[in-house]
Amino acid sequence: MSDVKKFTGFIAIDGSTHTSLKSATEHSRLVKIRHALACQFGIYNVTEEGNDDEAAISLDAFIYANRDSILTALNQEVLTRKKRIPKVAKTAAEAVEPVAEAV
Repeated sequence: MSDVKKFTGFIAIDGSTHTSLKSATEHSRLVKIRHALACQFGIYNVTEEGNDDEAAISLDAFIYANRDSILTALNQEVLTRKKRIPKVAKTAAEAVEPVAEAV
């Protein structure tokens, strides 16, 4: 029985443990995204316009921090209104309105 170990959680790609498979998978996905951004854009820095300080951040960190607004700007879905249904011509019987009888 000593060879049975206690379950400590799900291990993500970077070695961190998580309590659920979903959280470990999500964390692994974020780690892969950050690594890909760092490989492509890690050598570039971003500074604020008009700011002469040396408070520049790396481009990969900037892209990751602003990912929601970037994805919104790149969204190409176009909203359209619902398609119109052609009006059906009334039959002759429906076109004649019944006249109320006078008592």
